[in-house]
Amino acid sequence: MNIVLTLLLRRLRGLGKIVRNREGAKLAVLVGFALLFGLVMIGEYLVFRQGLSEVLDIGFPSAALTLYILEAFLVLVLVIGVISFVATGLWTFYRAPDTAFLLSTPLSLTHLFWLRAAETFSVTSWAFVILAVPAFLALGVAHDQGAPFYLR
Repeated sequence: MNIVLTLLLRRLRGLGKIVRNREGAKLAVLVGFALLFGLVMIGEYLVFRQGLSEVLDIGFPSAALTLYILEAFLVLVLVIGVISFVATGLWTFYRAPDTAFLLSTPLSLTHLFWLRAAETFSVTSWAFVILAVPAFLALGVAHDQGAPFYLR
């Protein structure tokens, strides 16, 4: 497993190199996407917080309704994540340009599988980070709860 972690860290260093060398176009795209995703997350959080607050003002069935709304939204996030994982995984596992090189190294097939699985997971986890995290945070704020709310 150390081999897999070493290869993943090497890929992360490539991202760090883009930032350190200040490669103009690549850095602009990276910063642009980070700002865009940040704005989407803030907007989603505000919409969810306001919507869940309105639902909680209904009265008795409000707690169940807020959880139902969040549950339905998370099913949508799960479907997006699965579709993204399959589409990205097909490319990552079978069409990656460095697969032939990695197969010629002493890297076992098991390690190659775990490397590709970790790469695919890191690329496809955007749906959870961008969509689900603000929804969970808004749920806690709407119920006037702190961090222990998520541990129950």
